[in-house]
Amino acid sequence: MEISRAGEARSNGESCTTWSALSSARTSSIRSKSPQAILALFGPQMTHREKLELAAIQEVWYFALRNRSRGPNNDGYDDHEHHYIPVQHEHLHYRYEVLKKIGYGGQGQVIRCLDHMRNTLVAVKILVSPLSSKRDKFQRMEIKMALALQGEGSDEDYNVVKVLKYFDFRGHHCIVLELLKESLHDVIKEAGLRQLHMGMVKTYTRGILKFLCHTKARSIIHADIKPENVLIKDTVTGTIRVTDFGTSFFVKSQPLYVGGTRPFQSPEVLLGYRLTCAVDMWALGCTVAELVTGRELFQSDSRDDHLPCCMEILGLPPRCMMDAAPDGMHYFDRVGMMFCPVKRRVPGSLSLHGALNSHDPEFVDFVSSCLRWDPDCRMTPAQALGHSWLRTAATSTTSTTSNATTTATPGSVQCFGAAERRAEPALPPSSALAQASKWLTVVVEEEETPVEELLVQEEETLVEELVVQEEKTLVEELVVQEEETLVEELVG
Repeated sequence: MEISRAGEARSNGESCTTWSALSSARTSSIRSKSPQAILALFGPQMTHREKLELAAIQEVWYFALRNRSRGPNNDGYDDHEHHYIPVQHEHLHYRYEVLKKIGYGGQGQVIRCLDHMRNTLVAVKILVSPLSSKRDKFQRMEIKMALALQGEGSDEDYNVVKVLKYFDFRGHHCIVLELLKESLHDVIKEAGLRQLHMGMVKTYTRGILKFLCHTKARSIIHADIKPENVLIKDTVTGTIRVTDFGTSFFVKSQPLYVGGTRPFQSPEVLLGYRLTCAVDMWALGCTVAELVTGRELFQSDSRDDHLPCCMEILGLPPRCMMDAAPDGMHYFDRVGMMFCPVKRRVPGSLSLHGALNSHDPEFVDFVSSCLRWDPDCRMTPAQALGHSWLRTAATSTTSTTSNATTTATPGSVQCFGAAERRAEPALPPSSALAQASKWLTVVVEEEETPVEELLVQEEETLVEELVVQEEKTLVEELVVQEEETLVEELVG
């Protein structure tokens, strides 16, 4: 294969000189070039830093030379917030060609790149420059968590995003991932007012649950399950991959500060309890609710407002959970009354089925089982996979109008704390649903019977009053007739 140099290629208004080990036909027949050869070609135009980088590289698969400074930090490579500034068609680590930015966040950005060694498209996550040892530790933990979940079949069987490689480049930790399609957040936005097909919602839910089975088996908490972190692998089959391990950690090594996204944070995070894998099940319930309704279930205004927002729909937590919470005084007074932020929220004033806009008891029960206050009472991923909602055929679970009103009823036994927790015996989801249906039937019958009796009593009373009134009227008429007859006889 002929090795060629492309001179003065234009991209984003800047000039660059590039060299690629791929042929113009983009075939899989590739050949690398040594760093010494690159130095011979471009040495006079390279900076001292680039020459040092080349000295640590064994093979060069792609190279693009740019001399113009682009940012205020890190020799022009970083912006004001210390994010790397990618330029189209430049190189990353002398192997990956930058094509397009496809994701951005506070912790880093994701770039679509062409891997010139394997001639495949990949996604490279470039983390923000770690300016402190604390941030560097967090970023290394993200890489550690991503690698800990890798394994034979972890992507196909447990829907873990595949990590292809990781490296450091110009002061940034970089992770090379398989290139996937849009996220579930994008799917929700594209659907707009149209509801997602319930069959696909159930497929996505099963996919996330398989991932959570994998993390639970390894005692890992993802801690940021949400639609943005679930990417589509195959749009036809609904295959997904879970990504972003920036807030993940092992159960045995709890961090002092737990990250995550507020609308999906579980109450034990806010109340200061030690966390378990049930954190991710709470986030799953919020995610499934958003997939069905197209909006966040708990639309809180701030961190202080989030727990009151949850209580507005789910009612008050068990008293033992409030009393034993390390950070409970931030939300409750001495008698267990809730402190309200700017927005006044009344616990239990909104029903869960109303918030979900659904009258499907199986769907509401599924979400409710994920959103129990006591994490020990929530469904596990394995139990959720066996829930009747996921086993039944896909049907519409939402409606545009709702005439029925119900109040949130917290679990009858939801104590919280190591010494006083008394969890209810676990019931199969179908059995729990049957008991709930039986209870509702009894309540309805008890409510309907007095009403029917009152109606009958009112009808009987009304009839009696009418009969008495008619009798009185008849007697009065007879008395009048007799008086008139008597008068006529006397006159005559």
